[in-house]
Amino acid sequence: MRYAILLLLSLFTMQALAQKEANVWHFGNGLCLDFNSGVPVEVSGSAMWTFEGCASVCDSVGQLLFYTNGGGRVPQSGQDPGRIWNKNNAVMYDMQGLEGGGLSSSQSSVIFPVPGEKKKYYVFTMDEIEHYIDATPEILAQEPNGRGLRYFIVDMNLNGGLGGVSEADVLVYDYSFEGLCAIRHENKNDYWVLINQDTTGLGVYSVTSSGVALAGVYPYTGYYIKSSPTNPNSAVPCCNKVITSSGILLDFNTGTGVLSNPVDLINSNGSNNAFEFSPNSFYLYGSVPNDVTGINELIRYNMLLASQTGQSLESTAEVIESSFDPIYMQLAPDGNIYFLQSNNFVQFSIGAINCPNTNTPSVSYDLFTYDVVSGDDIFFSLPNYPSWIFYNSYDAKIEFGPDTIYLCPGDSFLLDAGVGTFWEWGGDCFSGPQNTWPDNSTRYFTVTQPGVYSATLTGTCGSASDQIWVLPCNNEPDPCQNVTLTIGPDTTICKGSPLVLTVPGYESYLWQDGSTAPSITITSAGTYILTVTDTADCSITDTLAVDDYTPAVVATTTKDSICRGESIALTASGADTYVWTPNTGLTCISCAAPLATPVSTITYQVTGTDDAGCSASASLIIYIECNEIIEVPSAFSPNGDGKNDLFRLLVKGPVELNSFIVCNRWGQVVFETNDLNAGWNGQFNNTDQAVGTYVYSITAKNTDNETIILQGNVTLIR
Repeated sequence: MRYAILLLLSLFTMQALAQKEANVWHFGNGLCLDFNSGVPVEVSGSAMWTFEGCASVCDSVGQLLFYTNGGGRVPQSGQDPGRIWNKNNAVMYDMQGLEGGGLSSSQSSVIFPVPGEKKKYYVFTMDEIEHYIDATPEILAQEPNGRGLRYFIVDMNLNGGLGGVSEADVLVYDYSFEGLCAIRHENKNDYWVLINQDTTGLGVYSVTSSGVALAGVYPYTGYYIKSSPTNPNSAVPCCNKVITSSGILLDFNTGTGVLSNPVDLINSNGSNNAFEFSPNSFYLYGSVPNDVTGINELIRYNMLLASQTGQSLESTAEVIESSFDPIYMQLAPDGNIYFLQSNNFVQFSIGAINCPNTNTPSVSYDLFTYDVVSGDDIFFSLPNYPSWIFYNSYDAKIEFGPDTIYLCPGDSFLLDAGVGTFWEWGGDCFSGPQNTWPDNSTRYFTVTQPGVYSATLTGTCGSASDQIWVLPCNNEPDPCQNVTLTIGPDTTICKGSPLVLTVPGYESYLWQDGSTAPSITITSAGTYILTVTDTADCSITDTLAVDDYTPAVVATTTKDSICRGESIALTASGADTYVWTPNTGLTCISCAAPLATPVSTITYQVTGTDDAGCSASASLIIYIECNEIIEVPSAFSPNGDGKNDLFRLLVKGPVELNSFIVCNRWGQVVFETNDLNAGWNGQFNNTDQAVGTYVYSITAKNTDNETIILQGNVTLIR
């Protein structure tokens, strides 16, 4: 008897589709939640204490890498000085109360990869508004504007894979407090960092392989900043948004970093800093005061509907809960929005807005409760993440595969439901529906006779169905059983370099973008799906995951200006081979570190190519900022101690020396040369000359053939 297995594609679960970099949360006083099982589970062992802000990061499979409270000073209140901990809960880096931001900042830190670098992460930190209260007088004197925005770089290649800090406490901008938000660039490689700049506007900074730079400042206020998790690669035009704690909702261009089209969602009763977006970026949830009662309500705004119909966003507001006053809201890997609440500082609790993508979200309270035993148990925030990690539609989808299959006498098929949530199998056309089985208690169904079979998969946020026709084969072989399709293995392409996939030999084609040609040109990262049909009307599907990569080529030098005639070393890194242009003044053009001797201000560009054939460029400007200079010492001491024993010229730039003459007080020439490297040793005719003042005269020419004449006195000291 033939016993075939049909693989049933399960419900696209939230945990399966979401990124896993945010799967382990560290917050509060040694608190931790782990989402790797698909639901949050309390875990002990966290070494962190923080009053508000914090951040953590995992690798692509959800394993913790490190976490931080973002910094802290050592004030009279004695709060934690700020640290970064590794996955073993050991201190990776101690800020010692002198570096980073402030752990009383609502968004004290955020972590994301260094563009173009493997296993390196930026840890941006933000100061707290309490800087002026908690800081010691000494710190206030040193940092009158606070610590503002700073960053550290964690290199996970260090310390045997436990990670270490390779760059520490780099100041970006000092007068900034509380708000810190990271957004992925539409190119999927770079980032934007948004801060509350000067407490009067939003500062937008670009973070690329070249470093961190201010892109613009916009006049919208709010200490706390949240962004929608729209995936830049499949962005919904309506829903690239940023919101501040003041209730100002803004459009954000992930390609240019421009903020625009402000909408004020807060009425005259005040504001609340608890806002969060749904994982599909269609909805905005917020704790907003009622116009009449002033009591905070949980409101949901439908950004997609407002975009499609042209109606105001305020008109789409829907009350989900009539009384809702959280401290903080944070989207999570399971697709729910978790919120932190306080019960008069006696107990803190975490609840959830369940299924925020759907038309019927629900609210669960007190999923986790934390009693306040001491002041250290008080906390006001959850981890801060770049929201793109959580982007997902979380739609329920189910698919048997082929719509029709043939069953020969004596054969059977095993329908495998995989590891879905709740499955309902529909039986054959003779025996009627089968049982409904709860989560994983039965995942298989055996087909022994022809009929129409269906399955319904129900998850916590939706359900989906599919069916398959099983026809008698009359002892003829299944014409579709040997149909195969392989697009190719998952691959990585150079960013900007096209990859052409060609799959010949089938009757019809359907790619994920709707195209129907045998070939497709891939120019960006993504998941590419092809369904083909042959002449026997047999269909099969294959999937190819494509990532793109740009080497992080960086060009550096020890300084950016020299005098004419001087040389300076240029250095390129981040690739395997390099080509410099132009070749003016370079000792080599195909090396990583040429020596440059330009005669005028010049821009050098280097193009680096890695061993995968991917290329990127970087440039730097060398300025010629000084003319030829001859410096003459005012004294020298020819006493044989090896210090200042010669009276010689210090020359910068190409100079031709015509004469260098030294005379004593009676006008007698005691030294004369036209060699720039020569100097007077204080002797004349091998006899030491007397201590005192001597007269010098220098005549030289520069590169423009201009005459330089210098005259003056020098003192001989012994």
